[in-house]
Amino acid sequence: GGFTKIFELNRSFRNEGIDRRHNPEFTMLEAYCACGDFETMANMVEELICHLAEKFCGGLQIDHKDAEGNVLYTIDPGSAPTTRT
Repeated sequence: GGFTKIFELNRSFRNEGIDRRHNPEFTMLEAYCACGDFETMANMVEELICHLAEKFCGGLQIDHKDAEGNVLYTIDPGSAPTTRT
């Protein structure tokens, strides 16, 4: 106890079926914030994604490419305010 925020990055194993789209092993980030609500966590995730996009993709626009390198579509996580329900 006594921590206001806790983050854990771990390897997880799912004991379920495996197919081409589901790997039983994956990496997961867990985050907890004392006295935080849905908005607190949603803002934290949004800030994390935008930070990672800027750091590793050079900006907020991320090109999704096929195997040949052709851009299929571009996403921009910072372009419009998100609607949360």
